[in-house]
Amino acid sequence: MESANAVRTDRVRFPVTLMLIAAAVLALYFTLWQFFEVFVLAPRVTLSTLHLLHAVRGIAASLLLAGFVGFYLLHDPRMLDTAFGTPVEPRARELDHLRWLIQARWVAIAVTLALIIIAVPLTAIIVRARLPVLLVWWSVLGVANVLFSFLADRDRNYEWQIELQIIVDLIILTGLLNASGGLENPLSIAYLFHVILAGILLPQRKAWLAAAIGSSLFSFLAVGEFMEWLPHSTIRLFPHGMIGEHAAHDPLFVAGRMLSMVGAMFLTAHFSTLSTEKLRRNEVALERAATEAMLGRQQLEEVIEAAGLGMMIVQRDLRVQWANERFAQWIGRGTHEHDSDRPCFACLAKETIDTEETRESDFSVAGERGAIRYFHQTTAPVRDHGGEIVQVVHVVEEITARKALEAEVMHASRLAVLGQLAAGVAHEIGNPLSSLQARLQLMRRSTDPEFMRESLDTLQTHMNRISRIVRGVSNLATTRVDGWASLDLNSVIHEALSLVRLDHRASNVEFVEDLDPRLPRVRAIRDQMVQVFLNLLLNAVEAMPDGGALEARSFSEDGRVKVNIKDSGAGMDAAARTHLFEPFFTTKSGGTGLGLSISYSLVQGHGGMIEVCSEPGSGCCFTVDLPMERAR
Repeated sequence: MESANAVRTDRVRFPVTLMLIAAAVLALYFTLWQFFEVFVLAPRVTLSTLHLLHAVRGIAASLLLAGFVGFYLLHDPRMLDTAFGTPVEPRARELDHLRWLIQARWVAIAVTLALIIIAVPLTAIIVRARLPVLLVWWSVLGVANVLFSFLADRDRNYEWQIELQIIVDLIILTGLLNASGGLENPLSIAYLFHVILAGILLPQRKAWLAAAIGSSLFSFLAVGEFMEWLPHSTIRLFPHGMIGEHAAHDPLFVAGRMLSMVGAMFLTAHFSTLSTEKLRRNEVALERAATEAMLGRQQLEEVIEAAGLGMMIVQRDLRVQWANERFAQWIGRGTHEHDSDRPCFACLAKETIDTEETRESDFSVAGERGAIRYFHQTTAPVRDHGGEIVQVVHVVEEITARKALEAEVMHASRLAVLGQLAAGVAHEIGNPLSSLQARLQLMRRSTDPEFMRESLDTLQTHMNRISRIVRGVSNLATTRVDGWASLDLNSVIHEALSLVRLDHRASNVEFVEDLDPRLPRVRAIRDQMVQVFLNLLLNAVEAMPDGGALEARSFSEDGRVKVNIKDSGAGMDAAARTHLFEPFFTTKSGGTGLGLSISYSLVQGHGGMIEVCSEPGSGCCFTVDLPMERAR
């Protein structure tokens, strides 16, 4: 409602502003002309030349006024249908036009009274005998506007009322001019105001009709005063004396003035209707485009809502332009926040603008009653036609259910790995147990204190080894709820390697650790990272059934932390590499095809990626690429 009232107020104020500016332009024009005539032309040219220049002055003023109004409308088209950003019904538009025309007339009534007071009592530009006639016509103008105001609230034919008001105004203007100098009055240019208003407010045909009526009334005034059917009033702004008592009685002046004004009125009607029709066509096209854009936005919001997605659009200056309700419910509308594990969306947007790359990552948010909700977010740049990034869009999807399913699959995968390691674990525990049993038998037969101390140290060593093996297997078999934390990736790799060494298939594999001691930390979930490297290392061991070399190398590069897992197995061809990370794709007999798929999903959830480089006969090299931890 407030917006509609603001629009209506703006529509009412606009014509008043336009009329006042146009009047100021004309006042400046005629003032400069008067100084030029008095101080430059009058001493140098004849009176007949001055009369001719007066006709030229009128034509120039008409063209100046028409050009100014056309330019003003093209740059600020608030008189037209849809110029306020909100489509307006035709009848509502006509009512608005009618009301501001009445408002503008009150301004014209005040200006007319001021001009009468200045011209008659104060400066005597017009003889005092014409004051009663001028006041009568001024009163008629006021009474007419009161009647128009009364009629506007009762008669619904608004276009007819606008047409009637313009015609009545032209008649009253003719009466006022007749009482204040007729053709000699420079304010006869006011005819053009009404023609311009008709061109803006009425259809083209009726605008031409208004120009014809105005031309007829002006011609009637000119011919009437020339033939002395109408009385002529002297106005001292106009030079007199050399071609008779009044220029209004000079046939050349009357003909030139009449033809120039009639031509100016029709030219004004042509240009004003041409500009208005062009603007209206443009506004209709803009309204259609705005409607289509609004429908497209609504459809996009409905699609996003139906897909269960949250979306936020961030400007290049990191201000939030728009966020849907789902995003606000999940995350809130703030962008530059560093609470717990929730990402800083302003920081992500800045990184996306700087790197010009799409980014993906997972994060968690504490819900009601301590429940953890998991989300996957994608941050992508939006470019303009020139390829420049102007916005960043964040798309958030809740993946709590998927995370629960992944946890179940991970646990099953761990149990499968545990089954694969069972023989190796039995062997690794069996050897120290055999040593323990033999040492205990020897201790029963010996009474040497030195031998007893040595035996106790041996027993402790074997027990520590068994403890480490059992602890590693226990960690593998237990479902943990590790959260996001600052993580030393080298310790994760070392833990995974220690478990893989237990596999009996790794007995002929040479393990090479090349871990960077200055490796930057990453922000990750430890349990998931152990699972990733365990899957990759076991795959590498399985790729070398006859033994070989397995290298684990960590390093940092361009703000990223990378780990290479390289084997000397048989390698793979391009077809296998294409489908390697797809669920249930496997090249092993009896394989589930889930290990690498789960690993890829986990790494992607950490904002990273897994790349593979391999050729048949040259082994495989898997590269885990993760973003290093940002300073908080």
